[in-house]
Amino acid sequence: MRAKSKLSEQFNKIILKSSYYSIIFVVLIYTLLLEIYASNYTLLSCYYEEQYALDFKKYVRENNISSQDRKEIRNWSKGKWFLDLNIFDNNKLVYSDDIEQSYVKEEGYEKNYDYILVTPGDLSIKSNYSMSINFSDGKKLTAYFTIDCYHEIKEGVLVFSVLIGILFFILIFLKNFKNEIEYINLLSGEVSLFEKNKLNNDFTIVGNNEITTLAYTLNSMKNTILEKEKREIELKKEQEKLVTGMAHDLRTPMTGLSNYVEVLKQKNSDKELDNVIERISDKLKDMEMLSEQLFEYFIVRNDSKIKAVYTEMIETSIGEYVTAVYIDLLKSGFNVNLKDFEFNGQYVMISHTLLNRIMSNILSNICKYAQKDKTIEIKSEFVDNEYRVYFRNIVSEEVLKIKGTKVGVENIKIMMRYMDGYCIDSNSDFGNKYDCIAGNEYFIMLAFKIQS
Repeated sequence: MRAKSKLSEQFNKIILKSSYYSIIFVVLIYTLLLEIYASNYTLLSCYYEEQYALDFKKYVRENNISSQDRKEIRNWSKGKWFLDLNIFDNNKLVYSDDIEQSYVKEEGYEKNYDYILVTPGDLSIKSNYSMSINFSDGKKLTAYFTIDCYHEIKEGVLVFSVLIGILFFILIFLKNFKNEIEYINLLSGEVSLFEKNKLNNDFTIVGNNEITTLAYTLNSMKNTILEKEKREIELKKEQEKLVTGMAHDLRTPMTGLSNYVEVLKQKNSDKELDNVIERISDKLKDMEMLSEQLFEYFIVRNDSKIKAVYTEMIETSIGEYVTAVYIDLLKSGFNVNLKDFEFNGQYVMISHTLLNRIMSNILSNICKYAQKDKTIEIKSEFVDNEYRVYFRNIVSEEVLKIKGTKVGVENIKIMMRYMDGYCIDSNSDFGNKYDCIAGNEYFIMLAFKIQS
């Protein structure tokens, strides 16, 4: 098996390789540019010396400069890079940039060119260009213009070559490290999909370094999560199957018990046992209701046909079911106030199966927990983009004898979410403290989203 190439080792190799080629490139560029400059140096120097000479001649003429006005000559000369100006009256030096510059640095030392007995040859002036200049005091002097920038340009060429070499190093480095960068970007994109719970694709495996190890680790983690989710789904299905089966299987013995209780009611002659038989009958009804609610809970969560929803008019969907609840409550002896009920020709998302179960649960809860001598209020209203239906009743003292599980209301909330709506009830304010809500108003609100 091939040994793993560490990322740090690959990184060092790329740096060494980039440095090697960059140095060669710098030497080649520096040599080439220096050769080009050296072969053209005389031509360039001559050109600029001539330009400076013409400019100086114009400056003297336009500003009436005399041969003794060294300050004005110096002012013109100091702004010219790499220029060395020397002026002679025949072989007598009357102005020199070097001397003038020295006098500026050495204050208190008087300039006197009369004691400076030098000739152009003594100063080793190797100028490509000289020009006779007519000054305002009538003197015609010879000015020597010398451009000396060879060493400065040579240093500039070296700096330029080094900068080009650095750029070349970066390009070589990026080119050689491109594959690793692209791989990192690829893994980054796959991690983003992983964060969004998109676990269908494996992480790409490329190369044999630490990044590759990271990809293997991510794949292992992804597979572990998939396996865990698979086990959870299977376990959940088994639990639901078990509970649904138990709820279904409980119906048969409870039906038999209900029949026995009815027989006892009919044949019992002992009035003292009537109360006991009645309590047994009530408990059986509670068990039947709980079994039905559990069965309904798992059926609603897993039956896709039940959760199929459609857009229908409020009047022909919700209106009909509320009317049915209203009639059943009247038949059960309740006083019902159907208040401010309106439809406005609007549409909502509903499932007839789910809505029928919801209304059956609400009807069952009202019949079980509401005081019969208090009015049941059913009301609807439009709020923002919602259609809301309220059922209000006063809680009976009987609630103290019946310890509910809230499974029915939870089923309603689940079913409402499947229909793009939601449910709110007042029990959440009291929890399971039934002694707190007895005698108080209880409401449950169904909210349906208006469909445009």
